[in-house]
Amino acid sequence: MSPIDETTANNTHEVAQAVTPTARIVYVDYDPLVQAHARTLLTSGPDGATDFVHADVRDVDRVLAEAARTLDLDRPVAVILSGILAHLPTAEEARDVTRRPRSAPTSTVSSSSSPAWST
Repeated sequence: MSPIDETTANNTHEVAQAVTPTARIVYVDYDPLVQAHARTLLTSGPDGATDFVHADVRDVDRVLAEAARTLDLDRPVAVILSGILAHLPTAEEARDVTRRPRSAPTSTVSSSSSPAWST
């Protein structure tokens, strides 16, 4: 069984670091309760890194600046927007959130929600 099959109930950083121990993961949320929860639960393997950015995802400049503490944004990144786009009020905001972090070639964005404005 692959590490992905064995760890699907775990957090993104746990799954990623089970496959690639040097994986570097940054979570973003603006809720202070989520921040407190994240600080106690987000641990990393010895070769990788896990961080949390307390910010609104629509503040892309701040998110990218703080994520750069952990990620090399000149290299490809994967952005996972789990349940996020449905909370953004406009398509323009969603475009900014999904396009700007993909500046490095082969970077990708994945979303698990459908915003109301898209229907």
